[in-house]
Amino acid sequence: MKTAGITKIRTAWLLPAAAAAAIGVVAVSELAARSDRTKPAEGVPSTVVGQDLPLFGGKFQIHPADYPVLGSQVEGMSKAVLLSDFTRPWCLAFHRVVESTISSSLPGTRIPVLPAATTPEAAEIQRIMLTVFHADSAQWKTLFDLVNSRQVPANAGEMASMARCLMGPDHFDAAAIAHAGKIEAQLKMAASILAETGEDAILPKLVSGSRVLIGAESDPKRLLAFLRGESPSRQSPPRPVLALPEETVKLEGLEAGKPHDFSVKIQNCGDAPLQLGWTVLDEGCELTDLPEAALPPGGEASIGLRFKPPAAGGSFTRHLQIHSAAAGGSGIITLQGSCALRSATAVTDPAAELVFPTQNPH
Repeated sequence: MKTAGITKIRTAWLLPAAAAAAIGVVAVSELAARSDRTKPAEGVPSTVVGQDLPLFGGKFQIHPADYPVLGSQVEGMSKAVLLSDFTRPWCLAFHRVVESTISSSLPGTRIPVLPAATTPEAAEIQRIMLTVFHADSAQWKTLFDLVNSRQVPANAGEMASMARCLMGPDHFDAAAIAHAGKIEAQLKMAASILAETGEDAILPKLVSGSRVLIGAESDPKRLLAFLRGESPSRQSPPRPVLALPEETVKLEGLEAGKPHDFSVKIQNCGDAPLQLGWTVLDEGCELTDLPEAALPPGGEASIGLRFKPPAAGGSFTRHLQIHSAAAGGSGIITLQGSCALRSATAVTDPAAELVFPTQNPH
């Protein structure tokens, strides 16, 4: 997206500090007032759609209809909320696990998605997503699916461009202004709940009452146990989960036959330390750096690699298998790209290949 487009979007949101603070206070007050009006009657479960979901002993009241949800988009029970950040690949992976698990085992369940944001970029992305949601929930689901499947990169410029394409520029700009106060209040609410869950910055976090499930849990049984309120003793033990932010690495414009150094990132989106094991490399690949220490939950590291393209040039595809103690088998990264053919001079000019020995004066 062009710089001018991004600037235009930001001017709709970056209000003067005093005005933004005032809007946020008003919006929080309105949410609190509505929470008092919508508290469930005695004997009525608080998880019925349209009523508040209390967290941490009632310190926070979440109205499911105010937030996007995973699971049932029409009506259902809200058993927990999800603190998630679209800039974190393991959050995107967890979205798929949650939707698949509750649709097959807990039909009718709704999980409100709260806009967790630990960086300015993440906060701006949450504003874009919530702007679309408050204006048109169906278009939010379309944008959510595009980002979650990585068809649209999780950066503010690309997502704003797609949002304007889906809604129309005028509609999107008007919605950004109309819902700015509510969105800022929701960002503050999510930040407060995130702080209540602990000092660690590991995301995603699933919160039910005062219980917190940390990390992108890929075991449906453990996820279901948490949503059903079963005791921790009945849940599986903590375990690491290997995640690859980029499963395909593009290497373009390389010089034929000349080694090229680069790195790939790996992440641990589980809730136990991740110890890397051995690697399997295709022809032309060489490992230059492998982290020796275990990755903590939520940790990230880089693996150093050296690739020597084919001497004849042309396109190539190689694979890197990373084995670890994590469940689910090895992680596979695909290298794809091309390198220029050897120059005509190098092929046809014999002088290009000659090496003259140093003359001995004696």
